[in-house]
Amino acid sequence: MSEQKRFLSVENLLPRRRVRFVAWCVIVVSVVLLAASFLLARGGHTPAGTRLGGDFPQFYVAGQILTKYGPKNLYDLALQSRLFLQLMPGEKAGLPFAYPPIVAVAVWPLSGLPYAAAALIWAGLSAGLYALGLALLWQSCGAIPRRDRWLAIWISLAFEPFVFECIHGGQISALAFAAVCAAIFLDRRGRTFAAGIALGVLAYKPTLLVLIPLAVLLSRQWKTLLGLATTVAVGALASVWSVGPTACGQFLKMMGTYTRAVGAGDGFPTWKYVDVCSFVRLALHRPMVSLWMVGLLVGLMVLLVRRGSAVVNRPAWAWAIGATLVVNLYVGIYDTVLVAAVLWLMADASYRQYGRLSAELAWLMAAVFVTPWITQPLARYGGVQLYTLVLVLVAIWAAYGGVKTIDREAVSVAPNPPR
Repeated sequence: MSEQKRFLSVENLLPRRRVRFVAWCVIVVSVVLLAASFLLARGGHTPAGTRLGGDFPQFYVAGQILTKYGPKNLYDLALQSRLFLQLMPGEKAGLPFAYPPIVAVAVWPLSGLPYAAAALIWAGLSAGLYALGLALLWQSCGAIPRRDRWLAIWISLAFEPFVFECIHGGQISALAFAAVCAAIFLDRRGRTFAAGIALGVLAYKPTLLVLIPLAVLLSRQWKTLLGLATTVAVGALASVWSVGPTACGQFLKMMGTYTRAVGAGDGFPTWKYVDVCSFVRLALHRPMVSLWMVGLLVGLMVLLVRRGSAVVNRPAWAWAIGATLVVNLYVGIYDTVLVAAVLWLMADASYRQYGRLSAELAWLMAAVFVTPWITQPLARYGGVQLYTLVLVLVAIWAAYGGVKTIDREAVSVAPNPPR
């Protein structure tokens, strides 16, 4: 290797000690800011003027509606807005609750607590779910040497979509992360039906299941598909039983209206979304949703059919997660916590194949970690969502090289490769 190439190598520019130090700094600063925001909050707002708990008020208000006004009013947007403005005086508009009824039922106990306490518990639950997911990845990716797995833990904890969008932003995406990690853990141990049950949890946000069932179907993983369908069916029945068919019908109607509004870009901050449709709308100032969605879905179906025989012995839906974040109608940056699970799998595959982390994959991981910190200002003022381009690279890498065919039994017992 020439001196120039050695100087520009990933080991020199991104040494483990430096990466770990940066991750620790991000984690410490995040914890300090979180503590300060709760201790110094006044009138539901932090000293910086942001909402305490970020988007958590939508869940808190949904619980209040169930308690005071009944399930039939759960999706009354005027009522949601009124309660939101009472909770957050000074805000100009409400924040609609657009999740399935079962989500409102799950968070309902928190609405009986003072808002600040409920928001703090919500942040703790998100952190706990994310930590659970990382623990499952630790067990699932045994080819990664122990010290590198610890480094991956610190990097994952300092990942912007988690540390700020979920913990500070009050989003629920840590639930999706934990579900995906559980599915990976179970699938790699041959418990495919249980893995499907875990994947079905993603139905709390239907857009997260745009491609995964298709990947499972075309790879002929029937038990996984059955488990996924079971969770969706049980969740639907639980929603009807808990809030009644009227509220469920209102949710479906709201989803249609919400989807049309998001597709047209009406009233939504496009710079916060990373899917390809939002990318085009932001760059060209034109929706073009139908054309792009049809073309990309057809292309991905061809890709799945082509790869069908090669994905039977591995979780085919793993790379579909990366593609879902791009090929979609709307995916907020907070939902990209899921890409962390895909990167863990790709790193594990790299160690199994080469005995090390390939330089190209290391640079791709660095791009995934750094880009979320700068992409929203660039998108808001420059009109280009840089993070979307990085996620496209992740999806391509995962489909063609990042997640290799691996024997499930070997995954659970294989020792770390020599370094």
